[in-house]
Amino acid sequence: MKTKTDDIDKLIEQALSKEEADYYKQLDDQSVPEMLAGLYRGKLAWMGYLTGVIIAVAFGFSIYCAVKFFQTDSVEMMLKWGAGVFVGLIWTSMLKLWNWLQMDKNTLIRHIKYLEFQISVLATKIDK
Repeated sequence: MKTKTDDIDKLIEQALSKEEADYYKQLDDQSVPEMLAGLYRGKLAWMGYLTGVIIAVAFGFSIYCAVKFFQTDSVEMMLKWGAGVFVGLIWTSMLKLWNWLQMDKNTLIRHIKYLEFQISVLATKIDK
C-alpha cells in the first residue's frame, strides 16, 4: 500500500544530487540489530561497553545466587541467596532499560537529522 510519505520520499530523492541521495538513504529507519550496534558507536560507546560488561556480571551473579539458593537447606540462607538473585536481576533489567532508552534517543536524533535535511533541501529549492 502506497502512502503519501512514500510519494514524498520519491520526490525528494529525484530532486537530490547523488551525494545528497546517499545521505538521505542513510537516514532511513534501522533494524533492531543496527540500533543495538549503534550503542557501541559514537561518543558514548564506552558506556555501551561498560553496561554490557556490568549486565553480564550481574546476570552471572544472579545465576550463581540461584544455584546456591537451591543447594542450601537453611531458610535464612535461602533468603540471602534469593535477595542476591533479586538484586542481580534488578541490575540487569535496569541496565537493559537504559540501553533501550539510548537506542530510542539515537532514533530520535536520526529523525531530527532527517527533518533538518528535508528542511535544507526545501530551503535550497525555494532559493532557486
